[in-house]
Amino acid sequence: MEANRFKFRVWDLEEKEWISSTESDWYFLSLEGGEIACWYDHQLGTVMNDHVVMQSTGLLDRNGKEIFEGDVVEEAYGMRGEIFWNKSEMMWDARGWNIAYLSDALRHGVTVIGNRFENPELVEDDS
Repeated sequence: MEANRFKFRVWDLEEKEWISSTESDWYFLSLEGGEIACWYDHQLGTVMNDHVVMQSTGLLDRNGKEIFEGDVVEEAYGMRGEIFWNKSEMMWDARGWNIAYLSDALRHGVTVIGNRFENPELVEDDS
């Protein structure tokens, strides 16, 4: 039996594209000051200030697509929310939804309709 592994994806802020890698070859370290360093093929890589690392929730949408941090999901009645890790509640959450609603929506099925980087128009501006 293989142990569960954490899954991540990485967005390059400068190139505006996903960094491709083979599954489970990349590991990321969060450094003081918000910097990220990568570990690849048993070597410490460069500090990546211009990248965003997002973790998989381990959940799938109604179409079988894996849900990651930064994804924008939509429930059956059209309500949308951006997935993030809620540190105070220690659980996955969606911006704009209350916690009880998110768990109920996940039980009934949500659809990933985009993400905050490729589809910024789906995310409300917090400023």
